[in-house]
Order: sequence, then C-alpha cells, then structure tokens
Amino acid sequence: MIRINFAFLLIVLVSILYSFPVITAVHAVEEVIVNKVSGEEYREGLNLLNAKKYSQAVEYFQSAYELDNRNINALFAHGLALSEMKKFREAAVKFQLVLENDSMHEKALKMLPTVLADAGESEKAIAAYDKGIETMPESYFFYWGKAAEYIKRNRFKDAVPLLISAAEKAPQRIEIQEKLAYVYRESGRLDESYSIALSILEKNKNNVHARIIAADYKRLTGKLDEALMDYEIAAKDIETKAYAEHFIEVINQKLEEMEIEKEYLGQLAASDSTEKKEPSAVFPEINTNTASPASETSKVSPEKKSGGVLILLIMAVSGIVFVVAAVCISLRKRSY
Repeated sequence: MIRINFAFLLIVLVSILYSFPVITAVHAVEEVIVNKVSGEEYREGLNLLNAKKYSQAVEYFQSAYELDNRNINALFAHGLALSEMKKFREAAVKFQLVLENDSMHEKALKMLPTVLADAGESEKAIAAYDKGIETMPESYFFYWGKAAEYIKRNRFKDAVPLLISAAEKAPQRIEIQEKLAYVYRESGRLDESYSIALSILEKNKNNVHARIIAADYKRLTGKLDEALMDYEIAAKDIETKAYAEHFIEVINQKLEEMEIEKEYLGQLAASDSTEKKEPSAVFPEINTNTASPASETSKVSPEKKSGGVLILLIMAVSGIVFVVAAVCISLRKRSY
C-alpha cells in the first residue's frame, strides 16, 4: 500500500510540474493582449464616455493605447469620443487605424464612412461604404449609407439599386421602404412610389412618411380632394406637420381658383346661349370699334359722299323754285 501511495504522489507531482509552464504561458499571453494598466485606463475612459464627459474620456483612451498599442478597443473608443465631440476628421483617423489592425472590425467599418459623411467628405465616405460592402456584403448598412450619400447629391437613380439591395438584406426595416418610395417619387416613378406607400400603410396606417408619399402621388396626378385628406392626416404629426400644411394651403388655393373658373365659364356659357335666342332684345349688338362717330363718317366711300351732296343740291333748288313760284302767284293776285 505504501508503494502504491508513493507512485500516486509521484504521478501527481509530475503532472503539476508539466502544467506549470502552460499556466504561466496563458497568463503571459493575457498580459501581452491587454496590459493591466492599459486595461484600467480604458475602463475608466468608458465610464467617462458613458457619463458624456467626452474630453476627459479621450485622455484615458489615448493613455490606454499608448501603454499598449494592441489595445484596439481603446483606439476605437477614442474615435467614438471624438465623433461625439463633432471632431469627425480626427475620429476618422482613429477608425482607420483600427481597421489597419483589424480589417474585419465591424463597428469601425460602419463608423468610418459615417464620420467621413458627417465631415462632408462624401467621396471618401462612398469609398468607405464600398469597402464595407466588399467586406460584409450581407449587411444592409453599407448599401443604405451609400444610397444616402447619392440622395444628398440628388442622384436618385443611382440610389435605387442600393436601396433595393438594402431592403432585401433587411426587409423588416420600414425606413428603407420609406426611403425607396421617396426616391422613386423624385425619380418620376410615381406608380412605384405609390405602390410602396400603400403596402406600408396596409401594415401601419399611422405611418406619416408613407401617408405623405401617398398624398404627393394624388396631388401630382390631379386627385386634389383625396390628397387634401391625406395631408390633413399627416399634419397631425409634428414630424410632417410643416410639409403637410404647406400643401394643404396650396391645394385649397388651387381648388378655390378652379371653383371661380368653373363659375365664370358657367356664366359665359349662359350668356352665349341667351345671345343666340334674343340677340337684339337682351344683349344689343355692341360695336367694339372704339372709333368716334366723326371717324365713322370719315370712313364713308367717295361715291356715297357725292350721291348725298347731289340729293341735297336738288332739294335746295326745288325749295328755291317753290319760293319763286309762290311769290309770282302772290303778285298776279294783287294785279287783279
């Protein structure tokens, strides 16, 4: 029994001796991956970031990365803090460094084009979105973001296929459907725009963005009364209130003008009908020529003028003959 126990103890001792290097190696690896002080600085920075004390957090993240330049989490968090401070170009530098260390870092892939777009670097943002599509083709995010950059430039036709791809990757995201309907409308593809809006409203009748798209379609296709009802619904939501109220005013003004025109045309038709029945009694013929009577006389032909003078001359001679004859008869009576 004593020999057996000694053998057992020997086996245990050998096992411990062989396992010791493995344990120390594991701890050594952990020390290499995250330096203890670097990790502490990083965690303190996170606490400040969550408390929205961004400028203070930046100092801790920078310190953490300087203590251990393999602390990629500290580098990424540094970029986040800078983006919250609206220092978008500086944040882009940090996210780019993260990707140089880890090209598959999903959060950095998404944040890089986002901050570049916020910095007004549209071309660089589009290139970064393309890199995201290449690296993670199944993520809707990069198609959606690139489409947004095209929409900013009014390149609606270029945005359409990107939004379709985004919708296929994430069919549950209604905002993609809303944006696609909007882009279709701006591209002049009204029927497709209206079709998407209707499908959204079937699922959620309170979706004001789809309601606006539907109202715009009806307004642009001349269905003003129906459009007015949709705009009135959309005007109840603070997000679409100003837009809807503008077109409510536009449509009401248009409907008023149409009513006035309709009334005028009705009166005109009635007056034309009356003229044909009793032209002289109801509406005497009016000479639209504004010339004066004197000018009318001056327009009489020379032949008519000479005929009139001749008649007047004959009448004058006849009058003279009549007077002479009367005087002669009177003298003869006196002589008798």
